[in-house]
Amino acid sequence: MKKLFVTLAITSITAGAFAQATLGRVAYVNQSGATKKAIYNVDKTDATSQVLNVANRDLIAKGTATTYTVELWAGSSEASLAAVAGSQISDWAAAGVFKGNSNFDIQGTKGGDTVSVQVRVWDNRGGTVKTWADVLKDGSVARGTSNVQSLSLGGIDDGGGVHSPVTILTGLQSFGLYTTVPEPSIIALGALGLGALVLRRRK
Repeated sequence: MKKLFVTLAITSITAGAFAQATLGRVAYVNQSGATKKAIYNVDKTDATSQVLNVANRDLIAKGTATTYTVELWAGSSEASLAAVAGSQISDWAAAGVFKGNSNFDIQGTKGGDTVSVQVRVWDNRGGTVKTWADVLKDGSVARGTSNVQSLSLGGIDDGGGVHSPVTILTGLQSFGLYTTVPEPSIIALGALGLGALVLRRRK
């Protein structure tokens, strides 16, 4: 009987020593309790302007926000950022606040890994703009990117060490969407101004 207990104890210790690492985990949210880092719509006076920590624009409205996609990007550094599998969200809990996941696993990582993360948002135009690559093909598509921050992911590492949960809210800043081309009305006004200048010179 003693041998059995000793064997079981050794087995338990050995299993603990070789505990499997888990995927790195993060709270993928932009609001938790009273802490909120809202996402704002395009500036009505200057569509090409993107400002972090903005608070003078309209929030992305909850009622129409299903046309906006949120995606988490991560990498070992800012230069290696890539879209995280399964991170696209098109459902919004409130104005400027997307329905995130408080226990989101980042594929290809382990607990304790330090990664750079960024949130990207764009107008998916009824589901026709599916990826960030699609966004970059059309300068008129409203898009926005958060600041890049470095996080040590929660979960279990290769040595069995347990790392506390973390949230992207730690260093996330509010941000606004923008386009890379001016609004048509602005372009039209510019054309009218140029036309008036040409006519004046002819006179």
